[in-house]
Amino acid sequence: MDAIIIYMLIINAVLLVFNLTWLIANFISGRKNKKVSPNNNIDNDMKKEQLEQKESPIEYSPIDSMTFEEVYEKISEQTKADYIEKFLICHPASNRIQVYANRSDIEWIKRILPVIAPKATVSGFISNIIADHLQKYEKEIMEMYNENTSKFLDYGN
Repeated sequence: MDAIIIYMLIINAVLLVFNLTWLIANFISGRKNKKVSPNNNIDNDMKKEQLEQKESPIEYSPIDSMTFEEVYEKISEQTKADYIEKFLICHPASNRIQVYANRSDIEWIKRILPVIAPKATVSGFISNIIADHLQKYEKEIMEMYNENTSKFLDYGN
């Protein structure tokens, strides 16, 4: 029973990471399609925006002067950096065992991982996902474990 719960938790963690990866990939591809002026001169566009902001009589804090897209981009960049550090930097581990996962999930990882992190391994990536999940939900997992252990011990009496 405990193995089933842990297996389900692992699957949920893997699916969460897949969704985050999908969001990041879509965000990156969306940034490539950002429109600029007809002459494609980004510097002139930025200068015009800065001039317009300087001419404005209203004082803005740095966050107020940013558009939603700029704020989202800053947050996304930090999220992306955190994601890379947490999941895509794989450390060698000598004490590994084999675990089975859905073939379609593994094939998806094998297709995406070499593009986003060429030095990362599938097993290292999945190990990072599991470690993060167990760390993040340790309290909830232990509460469920303790509840079920006490039920099991009470059943024997």
